[in-house]
Amino acid sequence: MDAEFEQEFNNPAPMHGVQENVAPTPAAVTWTDITDFQVYAPEGGTTLYANGKQQLKVRVSIRVKYKGLATVELDEQTLSTLTLVESGTGTPLVHDRFNPGDPIGWRYVLERNETFKSLPYQGPIVAGVEGTKVYSRDFYVSTNASTSISLSASVTRSDGAVFYSEAIKTNGRLTLNSIPPAVYSHNQFQLALIGKTPYESKNISKVEVYRLRLIVDQHQVDILKIDSLYPGIFLRKSSHPDYLGFYTSAYINGEEYPFAELLPFEMPHARARYHNYPGAVTFLMSYATKGGDSQVRTEHDAWNMVLLDMYGNTHTVMVKASEHSLPELRLS
Repeated sequence: MDAEFEQEFNNPAPMHGVQENVAPTPAAVTWTDITDFQVYAPEGGTTLYANGKQQLKVRVSIRVKYKGLATVELDEQTLSTLTLVESGTGTPLVHDRFNPGDPIGWRYVLERNETFKSLPYQGPIVAGVEGTKVYSRDFYVSTNASTSISLSASVTRSDGAVFYSEAIKTNGRLTLNSIPPAVYSHNQFQLALIGKTPYESKNISKVEVYRLRLIVDQHQVDILKIDSLYPGIFLRKSSHPDYLGFYTSAYINGEEYPFAELLPFEMPHARARYHNYPGAVTFLMSYATKGGDSQVRTEHDAWNMVLLDMYGNTHTVMVKASEHSLPELRLS
């Protein structure tokens, strides 16, 4: 144990008698020495996107003893004071989620957001503290900053004394690194015609199915959500003698994007659940039959979409329909 801890422990706060099976008063000192105090990434990775959404799991583990004797239990009050701080300054990390417009920095919450995944990691993982009377607390850290951060932990004893893991040389601090939100090229988004799905009515002659995927290094990066979409329906009039026009709707997990207005079209939403491609966007292009109730008053040259991926990054994609009498959807 280094000099900082020795000085603290050689001059302990005044002791109070502690009876067995009786909860200590707030001023009672139930432990004096820290045996282990570590900050580490139990899942291995220490890099995350600076998008304010992706999380990185950080674990703090501690074990204490009383006057150099056997390890003792850590009371709930003290355990609740375990927190992350910036190494060197001891400034506590902000406990909150990021919202649009928040200041640049690093934050943590105590619950994992299962929506977003951590970056793939292959390498050694710190085993952490093992044995009896080891107490741990997990923190889920996010950032919108472009710089790295060195984190330590602090704990406050019942008498108000504060101790820092930075004083412990073995895994007493952890450096996290941020990288800019990913920006992908046009070629990494793949839009393909899958085929047609059975659907016939007075208003719709047939429905074609398209799938939009994001492929990076031969692996799919899942698209989780359509953050925004304009227009709600992609419209194209037709010069073909059999069709009034074409309109396309977007789906993720078989559910349509919520439209901003009511449109005078019969929608093939019921077919979307049969064409749910995990991690991809499904487009259903309906062929509007002449003589039906569909109305195509205004065309749209492009369809602007903002997509949210599995790591919390957003991407803008533009979809166009070709000028052919039987159009094809294409990325622009």
